[in-house]
Amino acid sequence: LDSGVAYRDAGTFRRAPDLAATSFVPGYDFVANDDLPDDEYGQGTHVAAIIASSYNNAFRAAGMAHACSIMPVRVLGGDGSGTASAVASGIYYAADHGAKVINLSLASPRHSRAVADAVKYAHESGALCVAAAGNEGSDPGYPGGMDCPADEGSHVLAVGATDCRDVRAHYSNH
Repeated sequence: LDSGVAYRDAGTFRRAPDLAATSFVPGYDFVANDDLPDDEYGQGTHVAAIIASSYNNAFRAAGMAHACSIMPVRVLGGDGSGTASAVASGIYYAADHGAKVINLSLASPRHSRAVADAVKYAHESGALCVAAAGNEGSDPGYPGGMDCPADEGSHVLAVGATDCRDVRAHYSNH
């Protein structure tokens, strides 16, 4: 779930070259409310490439799970922002349409009960929700003011960042 993915060639949209051989399954756009979750911001394509870049592509780097299929679910608009309602709807959609792993590289200025309930639903449906811990450099509780799906306890796997020394990056929540 993100800003969509550059998964197809149509109109002004072009499939990202590092996703040329990546398998895609149907997704949904909860911003435009249609079945064309094209990326107008770039974040979703960036994250999808880290996960599933095609093996032996022109960039010489395969994604961590290059043989997986990506279900593009757009919940963030062209400016990278979105609503808790869209995020929750996207989580339910992905869980109901067979997603085994749901990636959430996003945050919110406040906690959303709707997102929390959706994360719990996905967990109970057998999907693993993986969420960014956030970039405020704070500890659990996010006193930096941002709330993340990563704060949903045992229902989500929180992921932080490390630096070139393999220690927590100064900006990564922990």
